[in-house]
Order: sequence, then structure tokens, then C-alpha cells
Amino acid sequence: MKAPSACLGANWPELGADLTAFPRRTATGSESLNEEGVMRTFVVAVLVAGVLVIGARAQRPSAREPMLQKTTVGSELYRFYCSNCHGLDARGRAATPSMHVAASNLTVLAANHGGVFPREAVRDIIAHGSGRGSVHGANDMPVWGTIFRAFEPNDTMVDVRIDNLVRYIESLQVSGVTTGQAH
Repeated sequence: MKAPSACLGANWPELGADLTAFPRRTATGSESLNEEGVMRTFVVAVLVAGVLVIGARAQRPSAREPMLQKTTVGSELYRFYCSNCHGLDARGRAATPSMHVAASNLTVLAANHGGVFPREAVRDIIAHGSGRGSVHGANDMPVWGTIFRAFEPNDTMVDVRIDNLVRYIESLQVSGVTTGQAH
């Protein structure tokens, strides 16, 4: 078997030999490589690879929460669309810089209306906004009917979502209060 240097040419050393024997071009034009040159080349290659990996990760799109929740389940719709302001427990939240007034406590709607859950008023507020009545409270609430319709123009599905959301909010009412149509 031939020695590696015989296969690769006269400028390559035997395996395991001193790195100073690698070729490197000097100021006079002759070739030889030393340990410092090999190390410098290695460090530059590692830095370039690192920059490429970081750049590739930066260009990967971030995972965003979808704007439309495809479910029609009331509790899931509430958690996705309403809980950010009204809280997971539906008891409301204090005002914030982005929410100028406190969000309503949705668990006492029936108690605040003579023990009867104001189903149609709640449905109307979800579908058309809170500017018309005082059931919900502040006017900061989004008009979910319009928003749902923008994502999905099927009115039947919009109505199903709103109805299921109203039923879920009705299920959250404090105990000892009857539900039904508002007078």
C-alpha cells in the first residue's frame, strides 16, 4: 500500500504528522501551512456557519395564533375571543392602557337583570357591539358579529358561534338565578 503522501502529492504530509508541514503561501510565494493558519481558517468557517444558522432561524416565520377559531363550542370561543378582557373566570378585568374601562363581570348579568339572564341583549351586544345598551357596560368591546362575518361569510355559522357563546355565558351565571328571556 502506498503512503498517503504518495497518493496526494509531495506537498501533503503523512497522517498524524506535524501540521507545520501543510502547504501555506508565504510572502515570497512559496507554499506552507502552519497551525495558526489552520486554526484561523477553522475559526472563520465556524463563525460563518453560525451566522448562516442564525440568519436562517431569523427568516423562519413565527408561529402566530390564528385569528379565527374554527370551533363552534361556546367555551372554546369564550376562551379564544373573550377571556383576554373578561378573564377565564368571566369576572371581568381592571382597565388597562389598551382597555380604557374595566371589562364587565359576565357572571352577574342575570343577577343585574332581576334574576333573568338577558339572552337577547347579550346576543345583540356580541353581534352588534355594546354602544346601544348597558348590559355589557363599556363601548370598548369589539363587534364580534362583524369580525366573525369577515373571517367566514356564512351567516349560519356566524349565528351558531354567537348563539353558542351566549349559551356558554349564560351557563356561567352565579347560582340561584333563573335564566330566560329578558322582559
